[in-house]
Amino acid sequence: MTTEEAIKRLRRQMEINKYTAGIIKSLSPGSESNLSDGDGAEAFEMAIVALRAQQGKLDSILANGPLTLKELQEMACKQEPVWCVDHDGINAGLLSMQDAYKKDEQILCIFLQDKEGHIGIYSVADLTKSRARFYRRRP
Repeated sequence: MTTEEAIKRLRRQMEINKYTAGIIKSLSPGSESNLSDGDGAEAFEMAIVALRAQQGKLDSILANGPLTLKELQEMACKQEPVWCVDHDGINAGLLSMQDAYKKDEQILCIFLQDKEGHIGIYSVADLTKSRARFYRRRP
């Protein structure tokens, strides 16, 4: 089921609840129905908002555009894999934060394997200067 299908079902259920509450009220004028309370409608609306937000996050992940430096840094903290597109072609890599040589800071690095199978550690900043782009999935 897609997000839009789920939202349609929730909206349809809201309409059914309103209709059913109207019937109950007409058959028993003095009784109250749980179906007619504002909280129920509000809960449905909250669910719809949550579904739309979840779909928005999913859409941005599926878009697979070039990653920003901030996204790369967040991924490096989790040592997530990325795809690097540079002058050597497309290579899979693993992001990492490494201690800078003779400095009190960490730099964003990527472990890349070349076509011959050799693994090297490269600065993401240096690769970016040479117009490399990074992606979540193979472009």
